[in-house]
Amino acid sequence: MLVVITLLLIDQLVGRTLIWINEGTMKGDYGRNTYIATQACQDILIFGSSRAIHHYDPTLIGETLGMTCYNCGEDGMGIILMYARLQLILQRHTPKVIIYDIEPSYDLLEDDNTRYLGFLRPFYDNDTIKRICVDVSPSERFKNLSMLYRFNSRWVDIIAQRISRDPSQARDYTWAPLHGRLNAEPSLNAESPILNYDPLKLKYLQRLIECCANNDIALYFVTSPNFGNTDDKVYSPLKELAAANNIPVLNHSIDTTFTRHPELFNDRDHLNQCGATLLTKMVIQEINNQD
Repeated sequence: MLVVITLLLIDQLVGRTLIWINEGTMKGDYGRNTYIATQACQDILIFGSSRAIHHYDPTLIGETLGMTCYNCGEDGMGIILMYARLQLILQRHTPKVIIYDIEPSYDLLEDDNTRYLGFLRPFYDNDTIKRICVDVSPSERFKNLSMLYRFNSRWVDIIAQRISRDPSQARDYTWAPLHGRLNAEPSLNAESPILNYDPLKLKYLQRLIECCANNDIALYFVTSPNFGNTDDKVYSPLKELAAANNIPVLNHSIDTTFTRHPELFNDRDHLNQCGATLLTKMVIQEINNQD
């Protein structure tokens, strides 16, 4: 019994210390996560996965539209994390515009949704975040009794980022343009795979739409181009959801301005800086045309 009590005390002490370290870290991935959750207060927020963080220049968007702008995109993440981030932001600030770059793998299709909870567990004491985590996986209710579980194997990264001498701050990490050039020719799309859409993700997309409507936030869905792509059927549920709620979808997934031009891509799924700047300008124009 004494051993169990000692382990529980260590878990709580070390876990609370990690939360304190995490809250004061404003560098690296976890620093961005903390900044977005606790400090981001810009007028325009960009949401989405790696294509959000690599495809949209917040400085150009903000200067052109006459508002402040920050990129909340995260590699390999999607609607579950993005909806939760919006809930944390709304507890202290209401943005005017959200630009959401939809990536089917992370926003529409089935996969292991627990993978999106890593950035949320440090905020598990927040009732809204707790409900989202348990909604994704009921076992989170018990696992998060352990403070160390909330950081899992990432505690090393958090400490390293806290003591790093890198002067850059999360508030300044607004986007990450790519600089390669794809050396390929467009190819015919393979036979369309069977698409298994995720009802949980679609539910959170609907909640995002409702949340924006209730808070008078202008929401724009964008689909980024893929090199050589000629089929956008994967976005059908998004289009239906957006149409039913009168949300614009700025669809560039099969836009030949990009899809036939390897010089605009870093790889088949990501634009390079030249392509990203072009896409940013087009999205700005389309938003202006919606007004």
